[in-house]
Amino acid sequence: MKNESILSWRSKRVRRALVIVIVGIVGLYVLLPKLKGLGLNGRLELPLHWSFMAAALCSFLLTFTVSTISYKILAFHKLKFTRTFLVQFAGIPLSLILPAGLSNLSVNFLFLRSNQHSDVESGLVLGINNAIGVIANLSVLGLVIAFFGLSQSEQRLYLKHQDLLILGAVLVISLITAFVFFSGRIKKLQRFRRQLVDSFKSYRRRPFSLLVAYLCAAAQAASTVFALWLVLRAYGIDLHYPIAFLIFSFSVLIGASVPTPGGLGGVEASLIAGIMATRLTSTGTAFASVLAYRALTYWIPLIFGVVALFIIERRKIIVLSSKD
Repeated sequence: MKNESILSWRSKRVRRALVIVIVGIVGLYVLLPKLKGLGLNGRLELPLHWSFMAAALCSFLLTFTVSTISYKILAFHKLKFTRTFLVQFAGIPLSLILPAGLSNLSVNFLFLRSNQHSDVESGLVLGINNAIGVIANLSVLGLVIAFFGLSQSEQRLYLKHQDLLILGAVLVISLITAFVFFSGRIKKLQRFRRQLVDSFKSYRRRPFSLLVAYLCAAAQAASTVFALWLVLRAYGIDLHYPIAFLIFSFSVLIGASVPTPGGLGGVEASLIAGIMATRLTSTGTAFASVLAYRALTYWIPLIFGVVALFIIERRKIIVLSSKD
């Protein structure tokens, strides 16, 4: 079967993804608010302070800039800023097809490949960038908690989520350990392992690049959570920033494990559950604030992403094609 654009309307995967998205939007924004059993009032509540919403959008859009800087500084070959910036947005529409997290990895991998990077180098850049992101997220969370402190009720909520975060970190470490173990014993993986080690050694001569990438990842995590905190403030929810950080980190794990476009459903449910666990607001307000946050951080950037993807394909910056 001939290759066709990964966003072709003829693709069965695209049609299936669009059905899921449409059903999800109708359910989350139209039907669920009308269920009185959830404690909702039949309609979505509106923000009390629109200025906070505007600031939240700006804070989230800033994350695409720091992500661009991170990829540029970690790359083995020179990347143009404008093209790299467009690629960060272009990954959003692909989340309609691929599970959450894989879309950005896929489009960045193809972009690196089209800019003189080998498969090993492209994979290493992605791996290092994501590893630094996990380290930065956890370290910033720890610093924020140490700086702001937690009340007794917040400490209980933190300990409840901490076990799950640690479990996720242990799982990642276990996968890396398994790869190191088996790659030394399976002949087909030995060559790949040698190439990976050789590429990784180059970072030993670029400690400044790793430092800048860490700072970018830390800024990205802090800015994303700040957007969530601002949206909650817009709805009158006075949530402590460290707890907002903790709830967000947990929702990222849930969203990554849900095989739906953009983590649809899983992210919203985990965010609502986390906010309700603080007992600072009603179900209706928590529900509305989370949907508003997702609108700002997924649906609005999705529009920018479609435009970016169109520009990328038109200028042949990368080739996105697949067999149906």
